[in-house]
Amino acid sequence: EPVQYDIQNHKQKIVFLYDRFAISNLVNQQYSNKKKCIFGTGKYGEQVYKAMREYGLKIDCFSDNNPAKWNKQIEGIKVIAPANLTKHHLIFIASSWKFEISEQLREKGFKWGEDFVWVNR
Repeated sequence: EPVQYDIQNHKQKIVFLYDRFAISNLVNQQYSNKKKCIFGTGKYGEQVYKAMREYGLKIDCFSDNNPAKWNKQIEGIKVIAPANLTKHHLIFIASSWKFEISEQLREKGFKWGEDFVWVNR
């Protein structure tokens, strides 16, 4: 049964790309022990990567559902298969498919707001 995503009471489940403080706080304080991964390798995923780099944040990998992109690199950062994501990753969903990706991750035991967040424009 699909989970309902309560976007009104999101706390740290949704971050906005322009909110440098919220993203930095999430990465450096709450989840400093996790590897950072951007799920989505399209234009928006690259935009999120560039913004995070400007914020001084290190991204460890990208992930995407397209097998043709696996093991390739974007800006020198490796693209991994979603099957290789673990609870050691904090996943930033940067895709218009955020609901479907969220469901995919949730089915693997990942929790919204704990293991993955949405990056909204």
